[in-house]
Amino acid sequence: AATGVVTRGDDGLINAEWHHCALIFDPADGGAINSVKMYIDGVEQIGIACFALDQNAQVNTTATLPVIFGKTTSDVRFLDGDLDDIGIWERSLSPHEIVGLFAGDIAIELPSWLPSECLVAWFPFDGDAYDASANGHHGIVNGAVLTNGHTGLVQSAYAFDGAGANIDLGNASELGRASTSFSILGWVRLDE
Repeated sequence: AATGVVTRGDDGLINAEWHHCALIFDPADGGAINSVKMYIDGVEQIGIACFALDQNAQVNTTATLPVIFGKTTSDVRFLDGDLDDIGIWERSLSPHEIVGLFAGDIAIELPSWLPSECLVAWFPFDGDAYDASANGHHGIVNGAVLTNGHTGLVQSAYAFDGAGANIDLGNASELGRASTSFSILGWVRLDE
């Protein structure tokens, strides 16, 4: 089984602009890496969702690998850019919910427009890497620094240096990823 999902580097995203990105996994869609759906700015990206060395590799939903923002667990790839408003759900969000989250307003507390059904973690990055969902999945910041978020709000996102900076959320099983379906989404700004 594949041990992670790496989103495809696409010239449309690597432009130093903020983009809302969502990865949706539902085993009913086939269970392979190439069945993971990707939405950019509320629009499903047909045919470019994700890549791995083996497109037919199965998504590993039972791994006990740590969940880390900013790098792969094997330290092979690092994020050079920023992350803001990251959410993790233990279910597949609908296209309607994804569009709603893309159009949502900034909020320091858990926003009313955020789907709470099966919400595992919500990271608004409002000065720290705490989980605002009340589930207690707080991140440990390793080298990432606070920066302006996707709405321009000061110190409401994290910048990653492309050389190892990350936010470690701990064991995947504690974050609900041992279920069969999951959704991960948030705002991303890629430098290169």
